[in-house]
Amino acid sequence: MSDNTLTLYRGARKKKKRLGRGSSSGTGCTAGKGSKGQNARSGGGVRPGFEGGQMPLYRRVARRGFSNAVFKKVYLIVNIDDLAKYNSGETVSRESLLQKGLIKKRNVPVKLLAQGDIKKKLVVDLDKVSQQAKEKIIAAGGEVKEFVAGEKKDKQKSAKKKAVKAKKATAPKKTEEKPVAEGKGKPAPVKAPESKTEKQVKTAAEKPVKPAAKTAAADAKPKAAKPAVKTAAADAKPKAAKPAAKTQAEKTEIESAKPKEATPKTEIREAADDSEKKEATPKTEIRDAAADSATEEETLKTQFRDAAADSAKPETAEDKKETESKDTE
Repeated sequence: MSDNTLTLYRGARKKKKRLGRGSSSGTGCTAGKGSKGQNARSGGGVRPGFEGGQMPLYRRVARRGFSNAVFKKVYLIVNIDDLAKYNSGETVSRESLLQKGLIKKRNVPVKLLAQGDIKKKLVVDLDKVSQQAKEKIIAAGGEVKEFVAGEKKDKQKSAKKKAVKAKKATAPKKTEEKPVAEGKGKPAPVKAPESKTEKQVKTAAEKPVKPAAKTAAADAKPKAAKPAVKTAAADAKPKAAKPAAKTQAEKTEIESAKPKEATPKTEIREAADDSEKKEATPKTEIRDAAADSATEEETLKTQFRDAAADSAKPETAEDKKETESKDTE
């Protein structure tokens, strides 16, 4: 047998179902989806448990009671018959059971049951062992090291708690003597008042002793001699004579004689005033011309009105004579 002669068994390669290839194929026309509807569309259909919008059954059914299914402890079962693969003196543990193919999962606890008989001396170190299986192993001269998962931690915690309680019990309690209230039990002991002499002795003992005061003679130091005081006559110096005060008239003459310096601000103001005056003159000329034109217009209007009024009047005999005389001329 070689690689080129190996063949697959019959039915290993199945042909793909051909959809929509004519009615004679069996899956033509609607391609096995039926005629129209939500389930016939691509991506159609509804999720499991959906009932068209009404309250589904899994929500209508009431929930009552309590279940321990969440906290259920699952064990892999091994019987005494299965331990025939072990030799006497060996230990039965999870790892050894995996190596011999008796269990397939490493992280699941194992329980040993009493189905079968045993004549070998074995050391059983599993999570749980039934009472009958324990008796059979001990009767054969073996040993059982039963360990329940989590039991070791519980034992350690209980041991710590017991140690703490023992310390508290052995530790001496601190008792403070408190004064008993009046009318309850024995009265508190009353101290006798101190006399004046005792108080004076205590205050004298508590006060610190001051050092002895130094004498004035011991502290006296030779003072340096002061210089002689100078007289007013010796310090007097000839003062210079002050010039006579100027009169008001002299002050005004001096100020008027000084040339006034034009500041830049005053120059700017004067230039602005001149420009305003220059601008004002053409404006006044324009106003005068406008006023003259307005008066001329008014005079013309009055003349036109008079002429229109004269033409509207009926001609008299005198007017006719004047027109005839003009025509003859």
